[in-house]
Amino acid sequence: MKLWCFNDKQSKWGRMLFLTARQRGIDAELFGHPRQVTGPGYMFYRMEQGNDGTQRRHALTVLDKPGIIGVQSRSDIREYEDKVRQIDTYRRWMPETRLVFQQKDSALAADALGFPFISKSRSGSASGSVRVIPDMKSALVEADAVFGDGLVTSREVQKGYLLWQKFFRNEHVYRVVRIGNWYWMLRVFNRPNSPLASGSGRFEPVIPDTYVKREVLSTAVKFFDAARTKWCGIDLLYDGSEWKVLETTLAWDLHSRGANVDCPVFDRNGVLPTAGWTGAHQFEILLREIERGVFDGT
Repeated sequence: MKLWCFNDKQSKWGRMLFLTARQRGIDAELFGHPRQVTGPGYMFYRMEQGNDGTQRRHALTVLDKPGIIGVQSRSDIREYEDKVRQIDTYRRWMPETRLVFQQKDSALAADALGFPFISKSRSGSASGSVRVIPDMKSALVEADAVFGDGLVTSREVQKGYLLWQKFFRNEHVYRVVRIGNWYWMLRVFNRPNSPLASGSGRFEPVIPDTYVKREVLSTAVKFFDAARTKWCGIDLLYDGSEWKVLETTLAWDLHSRGANVDCPVFDRNGVLPTAGWTGAHQFEILLREIERGVFDGT
């Protein structure tokens, strides 16, 4: 088999996978531009956060080449770092959300959600572009900004749209990651004095050994299957009656101890393999799944 690894400069995941594949005796090559992909094979494309859209276009171009099978699917790539597209695609899995494209509709949308509610930008990670809107005055001030000169966020100047979402108070969210037929989970606790969890740096690896955790895993498995994705991470919170998906991602923290690298890996039933894998083995797991043909139907 042939493996094409995008040589991203930000995380170097492509190079890590390339080296792991070579050590396993797999024919792997790094590439930086679609023209360098010259034959069929599997493609791994870790898009860098904050890029101008060029990498998304390049990844989709490679997927159009004959015989290319993407670890990240076409939908995965289109939806990464695009919360508006994620809402359009996965609305039924997510908390009640209002997408507003005209200023005159903002007050009605805010009133329908109730206060406080969450406001998000299209791009951004670690809650860098997430705001808590406490009242109508704050909602209208934000609407004036985005439908005026634009609202400066951590990743973009948000202009011409509002993404407002119903708020549910939780002390933590669950992150669930899928690689092929394997999963891991962790709790991400809220920041001090904040209702937001992402970016807190407070983690706890978990296994599905209670009813609640099994419900989280079950929801995640159903979502991944419905989305037809085999390389993906999602964040979930409880809305009082069921678990809701906040967003999807194709990348996660591989540096912080106690986070993804230390999470035990298990199957969709919560059974841990005898190999004793953790998130630190993600590339070995991926290669094993590719060899088994798990990604051939992606």
